[in-house]
Amino acid sequence: LDIETIQSDIARMRQNGAEVIIVSLCWGKASATSPTNTQREQAQQIADAGADIILGTNPNAVFPVEILTAQRNDNRYHPVLCAYSMGNLFTYDRENRANLSGILLHADVQYDPSTGTVAFDNLTYDPTYCWRGKRDEVTRTAVLSAHEGNAPDFVDQKQMDVMRRCYKLITEVMIGSVLKER
Repeated sequence: LDIETIQSDIARMRQNGAEVIIVSLCWGKASATSPTNTQREQAQQIADAGADIILGTNPNAVFPVEILTAQRNDNRYHPVLCAYSMGNLFTYDRENRANLSGILLHADVQYDPSTGTVAFDNLTYDPTYCWRGKRDEVTRTAVLSAHEGNAPDFVDQKQMDVMRRCYKLITEVMIGSVLKER
């Protein structure tokens, strides 16, 4: 991860007229359960450089989502939505239960051209579960809602138990998050 390159790319995008900048990063330690101090420092540097939304992937687990305050030398409040890791939609790894869960993030983003700032509203998430099993004698994979009540008929009891544990992992991580479950 090269912060100077990211900062340069963001500056170039702003000069070319970008109003809202989303930075997607493959970062973090695989199998970690929370962002590292280095990730937090990098997120703040990226926010200060002009990113409005930071979306992280790679650790294979759901991490907290928060609003950072960017310092951009214009005396304006610049909130930055930062999702350190949104988990997985698809994975082959069935051993580590955290790897089987993820979130779909939803946000209303409003850009104010008079101030050059963004605002976020209706910050929610859908918890997901990566199901894999046999249907019609064929191994299949599907992204499912992690809500037990939404499970299709083909999810057997063993998978349902795993899905419940995944849902619990997600909701525990999201306690205190800026996102509310949808």
